[in-house]
Amino acid sequence: MMSQSSPAGSWFVDIRKAALIACIAALLDLSIPTWSLSHSMLARASTGLQQWTIPLAVLGGLFSLITPAFCFALYRNEGPLRLSKILRLWALTAALVWGTLLAMALPAVIRSLSAGDRSVWKCHARALDDQ
Repeated sequence: MMSQSSPAGSWFVDIRKAALIACIAALLDLSIPTWSLSHSMLARASTGLQQWTIPLAVLGGLFSLITPAFCFALYRNEGPLRLSKILRLWALTAALVWGTLLAMALPAVIRSLSAGDRSVWKCHARALDDQ
């Protein structure tokens, strides 16, 4: 006998499916920074740092793949996710600190996007003109 389909909201509650979504999102999120990194490394290669270009690019690529690799490993793990109570407290504390820091930085980000201040857009336009 087949079970009934679960509502769409329960899809995000399953840790394996949420990890798969996070893995895909992290990989998609890495596409533009990786492209920028490759252009920056090629530009630095012409300035006399040829011997360090490839090792630094590989190291940067490995560091940027840590999050998607963790999420994919979490998706592949079929066992229950067991975390100790102290680890859950540390995670909660880190989430609260991260949220507080984000809330403190949010007004500056909103001000930088206002009509009077175009510094963020000017910086981005200059980076595009350099390519």
